Amino acid sequence: MDKKRIRDDMIKLREAMTDEVVLAKSGAIIDRLTVSNDYRRARVIGTYVSVGNEAQTNELIRRAWRDGKRIVVPICQKEGKQLLFSELRSFAELGRGAYGLREPLVAFQRIVDPAIIELLCVPGLAFDPCGHRVGHGAGYYDRFFAKNKSIALTISLIYDDQMIESFTAMPHDIPVRHIVTERRWIDCMPAMAQSHPSNRPSDHDAAHRNDSNSE
Repeated sequence: MDKKRIRDDMIKLREAMTDEVVLAKSGAIIDRLTVSNDYRRARVIGTYVSVGNEAQTNELIRRAWRDGKRIVVPICQKEGKQLLFSELRSFAELGRGAYGLREPLVAFQRIVDPAIIELLCVPGLAFDPCGHRVGHGAGYYDRFFAKNKSIALTISLIYDDQMIESFTAMPHDIPVRHIVTERRWIDCMPAMAQSHPSNRPSDHDAAHRNDSNSE
């Protein structure tokens, strides 16, 4: 299946979801992420600010603030199609930016060096088990990752129905390391992916990182 067909199908899938379903599934996704050692360790979290029926990130942002973490969010620069990241300290600082996305208003933009991001939530319309993504086609994240290879911990928050078996990835596509859905945590690796239905840190981290004693 080509990427345009995948995009069209996934946009229709999300648009058909009710508010109740979106909130319930998003809550399960955020719960699964925030009990992980990856989340607990991260002092600076980069995340998109959700719009429409995307997996909702408002609760992630609130929890991160309560946990004393810094939140940085993307700003799309249409000229050159580049991503910048700005520290967000309040939802009141947000307005509508490029493509109707929720971005910090100019008066509240605090641009940061992407190298400080310790966990980055990457949006997308569809993913395969190896972490390859189908985005909206503008290439912002592809260009961002090509320039910022030091960001090792990338996680995508999506509904389980957005997982697809496979599609043809391009040579420049950089897969995310993990995918979190309302049903499972997926560790993404080239040619192989492991899925863990439990959201308990002991199941996920102890079994697959063997580092629970170092906390």
